[in-house]
Amino acid sequence: MINMQKLNLSENNKITNKGIKKMINMEKLNLSKNKIITDEGIKEMINMQKLNLSENNKITNEGINGMINMENLNLCNNDKITNDGIKKWRI
Repeated sequence: MINMQKLNLSENNKITNKGIKKMINMEKLNLSKNKIITDEGIKEMINMQKLNLSENNKITNEGINGMINMENLNLCNNDKITNDGIKKWRI
């Protein structure tokens, strides 16, 4: 799976930060509804084109801090993401 470009891991409550940390070269990744994932697991994913982090209640502004060049980032229903987390993006 070294050359995999797209992966859907949605609703996998056994996926952890350790499991996703090295997926930094993935182009499209769906991590929606994964209740265990935190900022630690996603902070290096700054070059990804499309990332779905919806309904991950442990993701905060700190975790998305470097994702300013992302083409498509879904953060729906993440209570810990605020205006401060997205204010540096050019929208």
